[in-house]
Amino acid sequence: MQRPIHSAPRRMVFTPRNVYAPEGMFDESRDDVSLKPADVQAGTVPQDDEPSDGNPITGGDDSQREEENDDIQPSSEEPEEPAVEHAPFIAVTGIEESTKSPETEAAAARVIQAIYRRRMHPVRLQTTIIPRTKVHAAFELCLKQDNLRGWKPSRYRLLYLGLLPHVLVGLDEGISITSDIKDQIKQQLRAEDYKRFEELDRRRTEITALSKQGRNLRRQLEPAATFHEKRDVGALKQAVIERSTSHTRLSSMID
Repeated sequence: MQRPIHSAPRRMVFTPRNVYAPEGMFDESRDDVSLKPADVQAGTVPQDDEPSDGNPITGGDDSQREEENDDIQPSSEEPEEPAVEHAPFIAVTGIEESTKSPETEAAAARVIQAIYRRRMHPVRLQTTIIPRTKVHAAFELCLKQDNLRGWKPSRYRLLYLGLLPHVLVGLDEGISITSDIKDQIKQQLRAEDYKRFEELDRRRTEITALSKQGRNLRRQLEPAATFHEKRDVGALKQAVIERSTSHTRLSSMID
């Protein structure tokens, strides 16, 4: 069956199947030449096993494909939203009054903050400025003795000027704490009955031993003491370890 050639212009793909060539250009015995001059003059195209009108590569009609593509394109119209029945408005009263803080609470909060800042300011000064002042004073003593001895740069001199001032301040603080605890225990011994006498006496003995140990280390590590003339790094480390152990025992007793 033969169909008439469409008169509408088409996009031609130049292949041996649709090129209108003069007679004799292609060999008629080849299978790939299906369009002959006689067919062109008669106005008909031979029908293959599969439809080849339109685009020879895809084997379909271009106009039909364009119509199918138009059907696939999404619609630009927005879908109509379903009507929603609005619930009746319910007025809620009393919320602002319940969440709003009264002026008295705000004033009380400001007073509490002011008292807290006044209480914490001296504590911060005591824990930051005072120890630094003591460490600086101890460093000045060590530096003075270093100038008198005329030591050359060495590892012991580095520990003497860097570590020793902190150790001396720590020993002074520990001695002061043990003295305060001993005074508190004496007052408790006077007020308490005999049932707690043994416990308080044992605690006083431990505090006295720690205080004595701290004072001995303080005299031994004094910047002008003869202990430093040997410049023994191992002995200095041992003294620092002993001081750290006594400080740990004192902290456990305070807690």
